[in-house]
Amino acid sequence: MSDPIDGLPECGQVGENGPGVMEGAQEPTQHGHEHGHEQEPPAVAQAQVEAAAAAAKAVAAEKTLAEAAVHAVAADAQAQAAVREVEVARRDEDLADVRRIYVAIHGIGDQFQYATIQQVARSLGRYCGVTGTVPLGRFHCTSIRDFGFLRLRGPSYPPEFQDVGLAEIYWADIPRVVQKEGYQLEEAKQWASSLVDRIRTRTRSRSNEPGLKALDCETMQQVIGEMIEGVGVLDRIFFLLGKVTRVRFELKKLLDSFLGDVQLVTDFEDQRAKLLERFHQAMSKIHEVNIRREPVADIYLVAHSEGTVVTFLGLLQALREYDPKDPKKKRYGWVTQVRGLMTIGSPIEEHLLLWPELWNPYETPKDPALAGNGSPQPDRPSLRLKWTPAKDKRIRWRNYLDYGDPIAYRLQSTSEWLRKNGWDEVFEFDPAEHEFLFSRYLFPGKAHNDYWEDREVFGHFLETVAGQALPLAAGARPDPADAAPRRANFGEPKSHYLIDVVSRVVPYVIPAMLLFLGVFLLYRGVRGFLDPVEAGNEPVGTVVRNVAGAWALFAGITAGARIPRLTRLLGARLASILMFFLGLLAFGSWFDPEHLQWLENAVRGAVGPLSFGTVGTVDGPTNWGPFLNWPALTATLVLLMVVVRVFAVRFPRWGAKTLIVPGCLMVLGVLACGLYVAWAIACEKIGPVWGVVVGGVAFVYLWWLAVVCFDLLFVWHHYVRGSAWGETAISRLADLCESP
Repeated sequence: MSDPIDGLPECGQVGENGPGVMEGAQEPTQHGHEHGHEQEPPAVAQAQVEAAAAAAKAVAAEKTLAEAAVHAVAADAQAQAAVREVEVARRDEDLADVRRIYVAIHGIGDQFQYATIQQVARSLGRYCGVTGTVPLGRFHCTSIRDFGFLRLRGPSYPPEFQDVGLAEIYWADIPRVVQKEGYQLEEAKQWASSLVDRIRTRTRSRSNEPGLKALDCETMQQVIGEMIEGVGVLDRIFFLLGKVTRVRFELKKLLDSFLGDVQLVTDFEDQRAKLLERFHQAMSKIHEVNIRREPVADIYLVAHSEGTVVTFLGLLQALREYDPKDPKKKRYGWVTQVRGLMTIGSPIEEHLLLWPELWNPYETPKDPALAGNGSPQPDRPSLRLKWTPAKDKRIRWRNYLDYGDPIAYRLQSTSEWLRKNGWDEVFEFDPAEHEFLFSRYLFPGKAHNDYWEDREVFGHFLETVAGQALPLAAGARPDPADAAPRRANFGEPKSHYLIDVVSRVVPYVIPAMLLFLGVFLLYRGVRGFLDPVEAGNEPVGTVVRNVAGAWALFAGITAGARIPRLTRLLGARLASILMFFLGLLAFGSWFDPEHLQWLENAVRGAVGPLSFGTVGTVDGPTNWGPFLNWPALTATLVLLMVVVRVFAVRFPRWGAKTLIVPGCLMVLGVLACGLYVAWAIACEKIGPVWGVVVGGVAFVYLWWLAVVCFDLLFVWHHYVRGSAWGETAISRLADLCESP
């Protein structure tokens, strides 16, 4: 066995650590483990450091990516802003030459959106001598959405349109929703009566001040009721006429639309607030675009019918609320750009007088600060606004109305209200100079919409207020340095004499024809019963003369009985008596003497013991004139006139029944007696009685229609067209405008 190696134990030697383990072997192992334990932390730390560094790099990378994303978003936003600025600049550049913006505000009834501004564009075209028009669909475009108004550019439009913007404030959908939902708007006649009751109450509360008497209120209620009832009758007539002709005129629909819109504006505060908010939103949108331009375009408002009330309220509210120093009030800044106001067919006067509570907020402005354009004048209160225009920058208001317009009325009290409350510092309006009355349209009622077709009316406003340029002569070029005003080509709109006369007379043809037809049917029925053979052979001339005589009688009775009920003017009442006797004279002159004698005998038989003679044929005198030849008949007709006049005055609420009932009873009594005598004398010669029944019923109905139509036309011509209303009841409503 070889010797062991130095320093190593022999094989099998057992050390302290156990058999087979060399002595000292364990220690180096232990030392080795201890050394390994001591060297491991730096490696781990290094790994951890490396891991942390890697994580930091990752975080840094993520941060870099996030920053890059933020920078990218910012860059994109800047790019989009730059694009918007370019677009706005381009749009502003496109609008740079717009000098006038016409804003249309429509009136009553169902309206197509943009149809009103289309009418303004058509009127502008007529003014410029352009026959074409702007299609309605042209207004449904991005220009309206972006700018609030439409600019007409391109070869399709004349160069005179290049500096014009067109906009519309559409509000017809608001009342239509209320009307279609139902159960909100009051029935027209009931609502009108409640309006009169409110006026009566207001008068009683101010018993010590001048105002309306009870009789005035009663007259107003009668007038309004007669007008509404008459419109309903005429609407039925036009409906029947439309079945056989091409005439289409929905008069009742016009009245319902007008009264419905008036209710909404005057009595429904929440709906009125919606209308005014719609108005301010549209004007503010135009203002936002307009103020970015230099120079700022002038705004001209063109309002029609009830739209004039909405416009006037919107202007007053904007003027009261606008404060150039308050950012919240700058939405009303559009009012500083309004230079002109055109009102056509305006009912502002009626609204001011009948609903004074609408205008109270504008009589006592909330802001106690005085206007900044000088001290208040001693003869009236100062306009307490934060902004008022210079005198030469006031809103130039022009009012146009036709005598045949049933809705429009002169703005006399409105002008006084403006002056009294200091609003003449804002509005340039003097009725003597700036209100234009005329008779240019043939048909009453329809005249309310005929303004749109009148070139002279719009031409006067466009030239004298808006300063709209006219087309240049062929080959001429505009001179920008020439700022001198051009000679006016459009004077004040004047009345057409022939139209004025015809429009006063022609409407009465309707009740005259109705009454003539009723008398004809009654005459043919009675003649066919008394002598059917002779009635069939009667000459046409004789029939016409007899029917005309009877028609004149009933027309005189109608005028004599109805006029005292509709007016208290002495002259009109005396004229009604004259009309009755003229009708009686025509009846005695035109009606066949034999038929008159038959009626005289029938009257004598009807009154019995009170008669002027006995029943049967009486040979009366023939040379005493048309009145005294038949004294019983004449006395009966005069007595009828006295009775119906007394009934009409004492029982005004009975309406047409005060005439129809007594008149029909008289006719029935006379005919019954006369027909009975004829039947008793020669029953074998008489004709069928059904002709008398049908003719009598038709006569009563047509006479009633004629009476209602006559009342409507008389009220219209006397109280509205003739301005007698302003001379009597409604003029005294101005004293109630300040009632609490």
